[in-house]
Amino acid sequence: VEVPGDGGSAEVEDILYGVLDGPADDDGALYRIDPVDGTLTLLTTLPQDASPDDPFSPNGLATDMVNERLYFSVSKPSTPGAGAKLSDLWYYDLVGGGALVKAAEDLEQAIYSATMDGAGVYYYVDNRTDNLWRVDLDGAGINGIATPECVGFWDGEAPVDLLFGDIVYREGIIHGVAQIYEGDVYYFLIDTSDCSFT
Repeated sequence: VEVPGDGGSAEVEDILYGVLDGPADDDGALYRIDPVDGTLTLLTTLPQDASPDDPFSPNGLATDMVNERLYFSVSKPSTPGAGAKLSDLWYYDLVGGGALVKAAEDLEQAIYSATMDGAGVYYYVDNRTDNLWRVDLDGAGINGIATPECVGFWDGEAPVDLLFGDIVYREGIIHGVAQIYEGDVYYFLIDTSDCSFT
């Protein structure tokens, strides 16, 4: 579920965006949720070339309130022998007639947690890692280029197997919650300027 905001100063709506999980929504769809009256409104279903291969996908929802776009990731079928799973990044145009646009391809891993910074950067932590990635998008919100931002942010030593949770960007800080695989749930902060972690 994504609570709209720009990572800083834009007004916040009384609206949530989300996806359904389970057999009722095998192919993935995006919904607008009014938490006041409880209504659930279908925004769109995914195009055929965006069918996820993961029951938790689409996921990684993040709202760009400046450009009024709802970003989300869709996991791709893994190629045998290729290693890690990949995801594509899409956005749904909240004001321009509901167009679905592919913003980036072949992002590392399955993406279950993401946020936007208000300046066209989509941040995510690839599932089952402690690596924070940034995807820089152009003015049209596409042609995303992913780069590792804070690799091994948890302790800088051995990789930590984190199950997400979610992350939120606020004034240069990523606020997150995740569970260490078969362990405890933690709340944490990452300073995007120097990758310091608390």
